Amino acid sequence: MFSGVCLKTGREVALKVLEGQCKTEYDTIKVLREVKLLKGLKSPFVTQLIDIIYPDRDGCDMLCLVLEKMDTDLDQLLKSDQKTFTEKHVLKILYSLLCSISFLHKSNVMHRDIKCANILLSKHCNVKICDLGLARSLPDSLIRQETNTQEVRKRTKNKDRIKEELHNGYRIKSR
Repeated sequence: MFSGVCLKTGREVALKVLEGQCKTEYDTIKVLREVKLLKGLKSPFVTQLIDIIYPDRDGCDMLCLVLEKMDTDLDQLLKSDQKTFTEKHVLKILYSLLCSISFLHKSNVMHRDIKCANILLSKHCNVKICDLGLARSLPDSLIRQETNTQEVRKRTKNKDRIKEELHNGYRIKSR
């Protein structure tokens, strides 16, 4: 990650340089998934994608995501010498973090890599989640607003049916 300034607006930005990320199919899919999620998730709880900088020349295996800049992340804050947390700070950070995760889950997104380095903080202790490279978007068919216990019991007994639904109709063979 680098920091920079937008020449048009003067706004401070964070630059996430993805170099060599398109060499394998897995890495390419991971980058595309992250860009798709960042474009779709417009919220004060997720870092915003401002722009994507593509390479000028063909064959260059580099991409740069321009993201909104935050003051620090929780990892840096916990490692710093300035650990003057009051109970209000902790409550504000915890509440904002829970709101952020709740927003992702309501948007059918599982982050799968929540750690201190992926929890960004402003100087007012507002939290934003970043790094959606490992995140997965769940299909609506798996998320039901109302689930009764009878349906849960029935599905738990039928493991093959659950596997089939989780993998969109692809049957998983045991190893």
